[in-house]
Amino acid sequence: MSAAKSEAQATSGDSPAPVVICGAGIIGCSVAYYLAKRGVRSILLERVSVASAASGKAGGFLALDWCSGALNSLARESFRLHEELASELGADVIDYRRLDTLSVVFGNSSQSHSGASDLPDWVTGRVTECGLLGSQSSTAQVHPGKLTAALARKTAELVGS
Repeated sequence: MSAAKSEAQATSGDSPAPVVICGAGIIGCSVAYYLAKRGVRSILLERVSVASAASGKAGGFLALDWCSGALNSLARESFRLHEELASELGADVIDYRRLDTLSVVFGNSSQSHSGASDLPDWVTGRVTECGLLGSQSSTAQVHPGKLTAALARKTAELVGS
């Protein structure tokens, strides 16, 4: 479609021109998804593929209350939205899960920490310190690449392309 035709459509009341989004990482795909939920079409432009850079390789760790100041409300909203997305897209599809987050320190000491028996079976070695940093009510994990790809797929479904 030519730019002139697109502009004419946008001003004549026909189908509006789609929003062009540069980058099909988590931000671009999220923007496209939330626009699609509101009935707005978009075009994702990406040089390589969906989630081909940092959005496909990040750790995906989510914490409800590990921020303070101005970031506190953003962290809480992000945590809530990730759980909402897990519900909408399928927790198993994006590998979303609530989890306990531990702090474990290993050392050469012959004395193990008394709380070491509370650790998961897969933690091996001499634990000198351990503690709970976050519980299933405050920490979670998602697979960023799978989340980004699921957002792109769902966006296409919503706009029928």
